[in-house]
Amino acid sequence: RRTQSVAEVFAQQMKRRSTVFTFRHGLGQLPERLAQRMEAELRLGCTVTSLDLPGPLGEKTKVTVHAVANDGAPLDIRADHVISTLPAWALADVLQASSLRSSAKGSAPAAVMDDCARLLRSIPFASVAAVSFGLEAPSCPWARELDG
Repeated sequence: RRTQSVAEVFAQQMKRRSTVFTFRHGLGQLPERLAQRMEAELRLGCTVTSLDLPGPLGEKTKVTVHAVANDGAPLDIRADHVISTLPAWALADVLQASSLRSSAKGSAPAAVMDDCARLLRSIPFASVAAVSFGLEAPSCPWARELDG
């Protein structure tokens, strides 16, 4: 029988006690740790406005991310890779404002960007917020018969 890791044991215990859990110092730890592991620069709170994309896969040029920093200053970031965590509809807006330098033979770059944006907009999106809290029974502000 395989020995469970500390993380696996913790996860099993949490599943028994709770359906919701997070990181000790908040979910922001996830991108921070990822940036450390990748030795990458982490930019938080910026608004991406558009991308300059190099073209078909295989071209050895960088992507330029055009953004606005927290203080309102324009920000251009050159990157080998870009990972988007935007909802599909928001990424579609960014792609519509972006430029593709070249595309596969027979495809106009603007048409490729339009097709990508159209496809992204077709992905259903539902905004969800979960709020959980716990109170000790004696401190509940409502009558016992309203528990639930």
